[in-house]
Amino acid sequence: MNVNKAAEHVLGYSKKELLSMKIEQIHPKDFTKKVIPMFNAFADGKVKGVVHLDFLTKNNKIIPVSGNIGKVEIGDKEYIQGIFRDVSKDKIVEETLKQEKEFSQSVMDTIPFGMDIVDEGFNLLYVNKIFSKLFGDKLLGKKCFEVYRDNKKQCKDCPMRKKVKVGETMSLITSGVAGGRTFRITHTGFVLPDGRKAILEFFQELTGTDKDKKVGKEIDKLVKKKDFEKAVERLLTRYNDMPTQKEIEEVFGKGKGKK
Repeated sequence: MNVNKAAEHVLGYSKKELLSMKIEQIHPKDFTKKVIPMFNAFADGKVKGVVHLDFLTKNNKIIPVSGNIGKVEIGDKEYIQGIFRDVSKDKIVEETLKQEKEFSQSVMDTIPFGMDIVDEGFNLLYVNKIFSKLFGDKLLGKKCFEVYRDNKKQCKDCPMRKKVKVGETMSLITSGVAGGRTFRITHTGFVLPDGRKAILEFFQELTGTDKDKKVGKEIDKLVKKKDFEKAVERLLTRYNDMPTQKEIEEVFGKGKGKK
């Protein structure tokens, strides 16, 4: 019945050519059987909302579109009208974002440490595969300390409680995790897209390492000798091989960390 200039431009046909064609001719072959029933369903009000279609141009290029279909009356006749918008660029952006997300997820899952993101309310917003293997599934939304602390209580030196600054990095040794295990947890403050502060955490297990066993024996000997002062001092300096500030900055960005 009629087409506008935009339809001519997108499809590559002249108005005269389009008015002489059947609707099936401007859609891909695998879609032609669906076109008429779909148009009628939308026009009759049986289906509502935005419709997504593929058009076939004169150069056999497939153009994705979205729009609305409805009935209009002209004189004493009723016609089906479609108003569509070319969403090719939207599809490209969508596919690019999808690929970026998949790439980021792949990178996060390749990191050989457990990793999570915690918001200001101590809620887990993200965990990678290693973290899930360490602490279980269906963790999002749960309190971080309830997930990995044996006593289900917040860490005394929790960076979130100490209001870690954006870009600041802290590294702590935490025991009593997942059944008495010991981890070095590195925390880096950052801001979420919605403006909330959050912490990115990396978990490196230290349980059972040669360093852990050696220092453990030293502490046991001091306790047996009742030299509690030295035992406590050795306990506090148990992991004196923690990363330097320079090492932390090289990996996580400029910040502060314990040596």
